[in-house]
Amino acid sequence: MVQFTIDVLVQIVEILLFLVNILVLVLLYRQIKLQKEAMERQKGVIAMNTYNEMFKSYAHLLELQISYKEIEDGWKKWEAPSGFCKMPSSARNKYRLVRLAFDLFERAYLLTQNDFDWIKNDWENRWVPLVKAWCAHEMFENVWNDCKQARLYSETFINYVEAQLDGTAQYQ
Repeated sequence: MVQFTIDVLVQIVEILLFLVNILVLVLLYRQIKLQKEAMERQKGVIAMNTYNEMFKSYAHLLELQISYKEIEDGWKKWEAPSGFCKMPSSARNKYRLVRLAFDLFERAYLLTQNDFDWIKNDWENRWVPLVKAWCAHEMFENVWNDCKQARLYSETFINYVEAQLDGTAQYQ
């Protein structure tokens, strides 16, 4: 009878330990899952803030374009000369303005490579029309060729802009 009681107690303790282990694992899994969700939310907030700041920068870029009439007037007739240092200051400013637009577009495009659907939707609805409009200007294409040869941008962004210039682009 004593042996039976000890065996039963051992089995009960083993079952209780097993249940405690399962409970600990479930609680640990839940804690890890909550931490991961919190990190994802934080990444999303950071991405959204970054994305909004980039769009504000683009709006500022447009304000500069409107403020300086020579930039607006030069869109269709300006071509990037080979020697940047020999350019008149207005041409250098136009070149820098277009480079700034490329930098903004690339950063916005690279953000679409994340798993945030709202960024991808915003890229399609807000940024793609802007990229297409800028790519339509000869000045943009001339500066783009300089930037592309210098390998200033990521390969995926280069392919995207090339497709825009060829008219074959589709959102990826």
